[in-house]
Amino acid sequence: MKNLRLVLDTYIRNFRFTQWPMTVLNPLEDAAGIVENFFKQKASIDADHNLTREGKAAARAQAGKAAMEAISKWHTPRVAGLDADLGVHRAALLPTGPIPEAGAVTFMLGVLQRHTPQEIAIFYSSATDAERLVMEAAAASVGRVPMKTANGLEGTPLLDPERVNDSVIARATAKNPAGAKKLEELTELRAMHVTVAGLAIAEVREGVTP
Repeated sequence: MKNLRLVLDTYIRNFRFTQWPMTVLNPLEDAAGIVENFFKQKASIDADHNLTREGKAAARAQAGKAAMEAISKWHTPRVAGLDADLGVHRAALLPTGPIPEAGAVTFMLGVLQRHTPQEIAIFYSSATDAERLVMEAAAASVGRVPMKTANGLEGTPLLDPERVNDSVIARATAKNPAGAKKLEELTELRAMHVTVAGLAIAEVREGVTP
């Protein structure tokens, strides 16, 4: 389990989270424990003179199967819990400012519909936060609409969803930098769990072979 141990030690050595304690890394050691136990079983199987070569192969395969099931049993609820936490922190981070007035949204919708997607993107880039809120509400009120694009007439959102999302996150981060950092670190922690589970499975599979 050289690669897995190296990654875990690197996570510990380079720990830089500011919103979460180092103890959030502790569950990752559970995966290492499963892999370590498998290799102990493998060593015992390989040293058993009462087993034939075929018997050792079958025993290693069974031990590997049990180890991979244990890794999955550890990994699945951990990631599900992290996903739930991410949803909560994302929702808390989203701005809850005043809703633009209906008249302003209707007027803005009429303005946007008279321009091309490229022109709208320029307007949106140069708009203030307050103006962007109105533009976002106008675009959301109609969804996809027929517009002239480089590919001809297409049904497309008035605003690029990715640019809107980036803008919303930027505004939220400016208003709540600690909340944004917490979400960023939680996302990184989830990625760590996925990486560790993948390495653990790979090392068990490799260990099943003689």
